[in-house]
Amino acid sequence: MKVAFLRRFYSLLGGFLLLLSFAQYWYWRGNISLSHTFREFRTSTTATSGLPSASPDLEQVESSPPVGNDRVTSESSVSDEKTVVMAVLESENATWAERQLPDWQNAIYHVEDPHAYYHVPMNKGKEAMAYLTFIIDFYEKLPSIIAFVHSHLDGFPAAWHTDRTGYSNVKSLNELHLDYVRKEGYANLRCNWAPGCPDEVQPFREPSQTELEARMREVWRTFFGNEIEIPKIIAAACCSQFAVSREQIRQRRKEDYERYRQWLVDTDLDNDTSGRIFEFLWHVIMGREPVHCPELFPCYMNTYGLLDFPLMPSPEGATRRPRYRCRQNGCKRPPKYPHKDPIFGLDLFFILLKARKNGNTLALEQDLFDRVGQTYECNSWGSRQIHTMQPENIHAVLVSSFHRFGVQTMRLPVGEPFIGPGVFSTDGPYWRYSRGLIKPMFAQAQISDLDALQKHLERMMERIPHDGSTVELQSLLKLMYLDHSTEMIFGESTSTLLQETPDEGSNELLKSYTAALQRLGLRIVLGRLMIFRIWDSTYVKLSRKVHAVVDKYIDKTFLRKESPNTKAATSGINTESSGKNRFVIVDELAKSIDNRDEIRNQLLNIFLPTRDAAALTLSGTIFHLARHPNVWKKLRTEVLAIQDQTVTYSVLQSLTYLKAVLNESLRLTAPASSARRQATLPTTLPTGGGRTRTSPIFISKGDLITLNFGAIHRDPSIWGPDANEFRPERWLLESSHPSSTATAAAAAATYMPFSTGPRICPGKQMAMTENAYVLVQLARRFERVENRDGVGGFVEESRLTVESRNGVKVGLIPAN
Repeated sequence: MKVAFLRRFYSLLGGFLLLLSFAQYWYWRGNISLSHTFREFRTSTTATSGLPSASPDLEQVESSPPVGNDRVTSESSVSDEKTVVMAVLESENATWAERQLPDWQNAIYHVEDPHAYYHVPMNKGKEAMAYLTFIIDFYEKLPSIIAFVHSHLDGFPAAWHTDRTGYSNVKSLNELHLDYVRKEGYANLRCNWAPGCPDEVQPFREPSQTELEARMREVWRTFFGNEIEIPKIIAAACCSQFAVSREQIRQRRKEDYERYRQWLVDTDLDNDTSGRIFEFLWHVIMGREPVHCPELFPCYMNTYGLLDFPLMPSPEGATRRPRYRCRQNGCKRPPKYPHKDPIFGLDLFFILLKARKNGNTLALEQDLFDRVGQTYECNSWGSRQIHTMQPENIHAVLVSSFHRFGVQTMRLPVGEPFIGPGVFSTDGPYWRYSRGLIKPMFAQAQISDLDALQKHLERMMERIPHDGSTVELQSLLKLMYLDHSTEMIFGESTSTLLQETPDEGSNELLKSYTAALQRLGLRIVLGRLMIFRIWDSTYVKLSRKVHAVVDKYIDKTFLRKESPNTKAATSGINTESSGKNRFVIVDELAKSIDNRDEIRNQLLNIFLPTRDAAALTLSGTIFHLARHPNVWKKLRTEVLAIQDQTVTYSVLQSLTYLKAVLNESLRLTAPASSARRQATLPTTLPTGGGRTRTSPIFISKGDLITLNFGAIHRDPSIWGPDANEFRPERWLLESSHPSSTATAAAAAATYMPFSTGPRICPGKQMAMTENAYVLVQLARRFERVENRDGVGGFVEESRLTVESRNGVKVGLIPAN
């Protein structure tokens, strides 16, 4: 009887959902269409291979005499056939090269030991100094093929850049097609474009995004003179691991390599930057074009022969059975959540919904990872969904297989009435175009301009009681950063911290945007259940109200642009705060875009993450400081040590304990504790499958992937047994605590409060700098921060971001 009832129930429910799906389709088709500009852009970029002109973001040694050759190369034991060359630190072990590569000779440079047989004149430029020294010292007696690789054997995160199964250098070299290297002369051992391709370094970009980019024109002339014109774009897949033939090396004179090495000795660039210079020039030195980004399938075919690379994309028609190919290469299913409802997975959905309502989502997710597995599969309304907290899988989705996952199918349909196409809601060429448009907003010059924040900080300080009475600081921080961000984005501040708001549209923008944002977050979380919200007229009305306010700012910009008497406005400059010329994003967009709808979409996509990210990050920090008075005391001691010195970007960078406090707070209470992606092509995750939970996992097109940063940030196996405790000292290498020394290495691969990869938050550095600045000013003015919240723990309020549901209730005790 019960079985028959369930069958009938599911039949009726399935039919109902099918009807709703059709209703949803016709609703979107008839009422919500992509903007004309976005549709036109997609058509044009599909028809041509070019990208828009806006660029994406994809990241003192005194002069000394020329370095000479201090070894007799004729007595070398380097093989005439093939040799592997690597640079090794004292803390690294490269004996695997001798044990596991018996067919290869090796030249292992101990860069910190001046007495080693293979040594370098100085340890600088990362692996570049060792590579150049080998070429110079053995130029007359080079082996037939040389493979330049890093010292890491395999595994994640140490060898994440190695483009083979298991991140294995042994596998990479054993499967390398030597005939291809001999024929072509050069082969990058990494085919995956991320990071590095298609246009990482742009020497003529203004403003320059990195010091590497700013210095590249100078370096290019030093290396190549007028031999090759300075290109507009330099790109290659990272990360200085390549194979090259003897003949290719000798296409350049020995004196050329000596000149490159001498530049490395003399340059004032630091170790990392000078090494990165060579990372993007090795392919040019070895005779390739400045942009060396070969198609993925031919690259894998030529370099490795398509043996068993599970992440390798196949060309259309190359195989019709990707799952079978993956199974042959060891793919296995991950553990499954034990659903009580195996058809739609409603049981888990309602459990997650309840946790969201109760404010303990992170605790539930940690419990699920402990009980089911660190990567597990579940049913989300009939769709396969993978939840993972394993850093290898997160890195694959966000970095190494970035092009095979997207957000557009999840975000754009639900966001279109509100925010439209832009950097938050799209993938592919339009995302790269949008990212390039906003990148100048977060250039170093803008990050270092702390005067722009000072005015709004002073207004917030006036709202804080100076008698030690209780204040809810999270709300004030939101208003301060709202005023600050609107001034940067729209050119005019909403000035919500003033008692009488001069801008009549400010309150309308604040109220309508907050309400629309709540509905947008709910629609994204509901997924397929969003069909129950498609007739939400309130959402559409709120969106229109927000659009009306933003359109006023855009119309003012167009008027200023047309007026001959507003030169500052038309050049993307705002001088309101302190007479300084400042970048204003709406004015800058108006210089290249004439369509008001497109400008509005771009602005709202920027406003979406910047409105609350910095405020919630700082709110979380003060939440923890109020509960750890000893940490506040230590932080204040460091701040007071700089006395009345002007607080600049460089001063903030010198405050190590302050940075440790911010890092630790983000580890425990980051505003973005997870990310969702949808597979756009068949692919694999590198680990989590099978009984051992270490096999690759096949991912079908359309599968959903939830990446949990919050769980990995509290993993005791990474952060130690006190992983759930707020202890900034773990970030200080000089700390005597046993987990401190492991934190630096762990952070490199597992600390992702702003996500990672090409879609990493572009405002990361700005948010950290501004938060540090505000903390310094608070520490100067207040002796203590007292907790006035009756609830001790952090109760989550989840929208698109996570914040404290109870706010941050504190008492700030002024200093004498």
